[in-house]
Amino acid sequence: MTEPPGQPSPETIAEQATVGAAMLSSPQMHDATDLLAPADFANPALGSIWAACVQLGREGRPINPMSVAEQFSPKELRSLGGQGRLIALTAVEVAPSAMQLLYHAERVRDLSTRRRLVNASIQIRQAVDEREDAAQAVEDARRAVDEAAQGVVSADAGATVGDALDAAIDWMEHKPEGAATPWPDVTAATNGLLAGQMITVAARPGHGKSLVAKDVALQTARDGKAVHVATLEMSRNEYMAR
Repeated sequence: MTEPPGQPSPETIAEQATVGAAMLSSPQMHDATDLLAPADFANPALGSIWAACVQLGREGRPINPMSVAEQFSPKELRSLGGQGRLIALTAVEVAPSAMQLLYHAERVRDLSTRRRLVNASIQIRQAVDEREDAAQAVEDARRAVDEAAQGVVSADAGATVGDALDAAIDWMEHKPEGAATPWPDVTAATNGLLAGQMITVAARPGHGKSLVAKDVALQTARDGKAVHVATLEMSRNEYMAR
């Protein structure tokens, strides 16, 4: 589909908004990094800017137009339009909010997948016309589609019993160590509190459920880990007093 003269393409709008939101120090940068690669950008210059943002994020450094500019040589920066161009990408009309990074990154990824599928369809047509062996044409077509869909997350189709059993045995032989509890016997029996678990403490009223949660939170904090406590029983001052 041809865009009206002077009208940015959907790719340009999404890609500019993505790098702009990233340079606003978006808290969604970690998740977006896992979702999007520089090669997903139709505009190579914007892909280079995204790569610089990703590198800064991995190094734990601030992500803003100035720090991104420092990732390029003077010649490279001029080819991108200079630091002024980087600043312009963070304008509100380009990137309205740092909190929209994932939305725009998903859009960039979707458009990239569509482009790869179009290219795959061309390759499939060529394979059909050029291959004398239909079976080989099918293999070429399957390979083209697999490459186009690379990185796309699909629904979990499950696993065979054999695969699941091997994974379970490996897990039992190399159990991960979770966060320690205040009680060594409990920690030894459970291997600690593991990420992704939801643990329910059940007891009659007044038998210490809140005390257990408090002690676990304190132990976790003493171990240098961040803790978030949410309670509907007490106000903040009452909980701190306890």
